[in-house]
Amino acid sequence: MKTTHTLLAAGVLALFAGAAMADSSSGMQTTGAVSAKATVNLSVSVPKVILLKVGSSSAISTASFTVAPTVAGAGNNNPINNWDGTGPAMTTTASGNALDVAAWTNISGGAKLNYSADAFGTGGPTLADFEVTSANGTGLAHPGSKALGAGGTDVTVAANTLSTATWTYSVAAAATPSAWQAGSYTTKIVYTATAP
Repeated sequence: MKTTHTLLAAGVLALFAGAAMADSSSGMQTTGAVSAKATVNLSVSVPKVILLKVGSSSAISTASFTVAPTVAGAGNNNPINNWDGTGPAMTTTASGNALDVAAWTNISGGAKLNYSADAFGTGGPTLADFEVTSANGTGLAHPGSKALGAGGTDVTVAANTLSTATWTYSVAAAATPSAWQAGSYTTKIVYTATAP
């Protein structure tokens, strides 16, 4: 009798101490079928992931544009020239303006990709003077219309599918570099992929 009380007390103490309780059963039968059953739950936790790359993987990429004048009848830095009195034609040369982009997410319903951009300084170009085209890869579109603006329309990045493209930044055909005043102008375009 003493032993029974001791074992019962130990079992109660183990229960309240948070000891792991196994799921088990036993079957005993002198005739006919017999069985025992135990259950195991598998639990998997998958974090939400969004990946985005525009240009370099290790640094902020810069698309550069150089403007050069062509003066009719005049040479560069020539004190004696035959300028004909017409305004100069301004041409732009781009470098580093084709950027590889990639996006991926595992969130149900996908992610929304968009951007925000600051205006250039006074006297320089406007955002609308530039445009972005998308090609190659899986055709990940640039948010919004072809012309740059302060922001665009969301582009959906499908779940569990790698979305890629090459985005090329260029001066729009309607831009008038001859109206831009001398100086250096920069803007920052920030791309953001979000999901609930």
